[in-house]
Formats: sequence, C-alpha cells, structure tokens
Amino acid sequence: MNEHILGAEVDGGSGRAHTLISGVGEESVPLVGEMHKLVAPLGIAWSDANDATGASDLSVLGKAGVPALNFMQNSNNYFMYHHTPNDTFDKIIPEDMRYLTAAYATVFYLAAEMDVDFRM
Repeated sequence: MNEHILGAEVDGGSGRAHTLISGVGEESVPLVGEMHKLVAPLGIAWSDANDATGASDLSVLGKAGVPALNFMQNSNNYFMYHHTPNDTFDKIIPEDMRYLTAAYATVFYLAAEMDVDFRM
C-alpha cells in the first residue's frame, strides 16, 4: 500500500468533469489546490472537502489509506447506458472525453513528477 502515490478512477460515465475533490493528508491539500489551478480553465471547480477515497473500484484502497483524487463528473445520463446493451463507445461525447483526459493527465503527471508523500 505504501507504494501507491495517489489514486483515482474514472467510473462516472462519459460526462465532463466539474469538480476536483482531494483525499490527501492535510499538508498536501494546498499542493493539490495549486495543481487544481491548472485544470480550473477546463471548468473544474475545487472542493475543499478533502474526503475523497476514490470511486467504486478504488474505494477499498482509499479506505486503506491510499491518497485519492476524485473528479466528479456530470453523470445525468449514466444509468441510461451503464451496463446496458446501449453502453457503447458511440455514446461518448468526444469533447467531454478530451477534457476529462486532459484533467487526469495534467494532475497525475504533476503528481508523478513530484517528490511528495500525499499521505502527509
């Protein structure tokens, strides 16, 4: 568990991310806030809740102490498609996927390049 730097999961459908929530140590919250500034132009708000444990598949790791980030997504149509025969890639809105990819890539690239223990 100590080898995990920071976790996240995309499991909210294909909607655009609208809020970033951290689940890190108190000393790391301001750092994640600075990271957020780079994705804010994508329309992503910052939540100061600092209670993220990761989405459904990552939640076990989050509850075990792995620091996590959650990008909350617009999931209004999630259950219209989720695990149905209509759950196919053609339902993806390419622009939303580009924004979501940019947000995750930006934040996790930064995290990977820093010498930071996000548990602190």
